[in-house]
Amino acid sequence: MKRKNSPENGRSQRRPSAWILSAAAVVALGIAGLAGTAAAEPEQGERQSTTGQPVDTSGFVDGATYIVTLAEDPATMYDGGVSGIAATTPDEDGQFKADSESVQEYRKHLLKHQNETAAKVDADPSSHYTLTINGFAAELSATQAKKLAVQKNVVAVEKSQLHNVQQSSTDFLGMGSDRDGSGGVWNSVGGTEEAGRGVVVGVIDTGIAPENPSFAGEELESEPSASTPYLDGDDIIYQKADGGTFTGACQSGAQFMPDDCNTKLISAKYFVEGFGPSNIGTPETDGEYGSPRDGNGHGSHVAGTAAGNFGVDVTADEAQTDSISGVAPAAKIAAYKACWTGN
Repeated sequence: MKRKNSPENGRSQRRPSAWILSAAAVVALGIAGLAGTAAAEPEQGERQSTTGQPVDTSGFVDGATYIVTLAEDPATMYDGGVSGIAATTPDEDGQFKADSESVQEYRKHLLKHQNETAAKVDADPSSHYTLTINGFAAELSATQAKKLAVQKNVVAVEKSQLHNVQQSSTDFLGMGSDRDGSGGVWNSVGGTEEAGRGVVVGVIDTGIAPENPSFAGEELESEPSASTPYLDGDDIIYQKADGGTFTGACQSGAQFMPDDCNTKLISAKYFVEGFGPSNIGTPETDGEYGSPRDGNGHGSHVAGTAAGNFGVDVTADEAQTDSISGVAPAAKIAAYKACWTGN
C-alpha cells in the first residue's frame, strides 16, 4: 500500500488532487507550453525556448503551488547512462519493477538533483515524482518560479490548477458530437449507427436499469435473424460481427422480468451465491434487488458509457440538459450483476 508523501505516488497531504492533475498537465504540455516571446535577455545559465527566446514567465504569481519538471528521464524511461546505475525501463515482458535495486538507486539520484534544484531558490518541495515524471511540487513565489523556469535542467514549471470531471466521455475521446454524431471517430467507422455493430459488451457490475432510455430497443421476436437478436425459447441469440454466436438470457427476479430485455439489452443475469442471498439489502433499506436490476446506479452508468444508445436526452432537476451517448452506441449489452449492497 502506498503512503502519503511517498515519492512513488507523489501524493501529499496538502492539496494532493490539484498537484496530481497538474503533474499530468505538465507531461502533456511539456516545453511547448512554456515557450514564449519575452523580450528580456536571459541571464547567465538561463534556458531558452526552442525559438531562441527566453521562457515566458509572465503568468507566475506569488503563493501558488507549482509542478517543476526536470530534464532527466523518470525511472520508467531511464535506459542507462548514469555511472553505476543500470537501466530501469520495463523489461522484455513489459514489466516495470518499481521495487528493484536499480530503480531505488535511480530514484535516489533523481531526488538528489531535485533537492539541489529546489535549493537554488530556497524552495521546500512538498512532493517528489520519480516514476512517470521527474519533478517536484512546491509552493513558490513568482520570483522563485521564474528563477526555476530558466534553469537549464528544468523542462517546465506549471502552476497547479484544479480541473472538474464533468467533461463528456465521448467528447474527451474524440468520438464526435453527442447531438448529431458529426466529426471524430464515429465518422470514420460509418457513423453512430455502425459504431460497435456486431459487438456484445459484457458488463460485470451492480446490474442494469432496463427502463433507462440508454438501453431502449425493440421487442425480441422469435424469427431467426442474421443481424438482429432473437428469441430461441428462453435463450436470446445474436450473430456477432466476428462470425460467432452469442447466447444470452434474461433472468427474472425482484422487479425484473424476461421481457425487460430487448434488441439492445440481450442478456441480464445475477450471481449472488458468493455474496450470500441473506446478506443483500432490500429495496426499502438499501435500494437493492435480488435480480439483475441495478439499485446502485454504477452498473447502469458503466454500461451506458460503454454502449448506451446515441443521442439520449437527459433531464436533471426537471430541466433538460444535454444529450448523452455511449462510445459504441450500436453495440449490444449483456449485464451480469455480481456486485451487491447489503450487510
